[in-house]
Amino acid sequence: MDKKALVDSYFKNGGKLIVALDNAKFIVHSALWLFDEDRESWRMIIASEKVEHSGPRKAYEAIKKVIERLEKERR
Repeated sequence: MDKKALVDSYFKNGGKLIVALDNAKFIVHSALWLFDEDRESWRMIIASEKVEHSGPRKAYEAIKKVIERLEKERR
C-alpha cells in the first residue's frame, strides 16, 4: 500500500506549531510526523516533559490553546 505523501502545508504548519509552543514556554524535546496506516493519515507526535509533570490532559490543553492562537492569527 502506498503511503500518502506528507503535504507540504502540514509540514510547514507543524514547524510553526513547534515554534509557537516554544514561544509559549511549552518545551518540546522532539517531534515527528507518523503515518497512521489504519486512518491513512499523518499524525504529529510531540514529546515533552509537560505530560509527565502536569499530565496528558493539561499538556493537550496547552497545545490546544497554542493551536487556537495560531488559527486566530491566520484569519
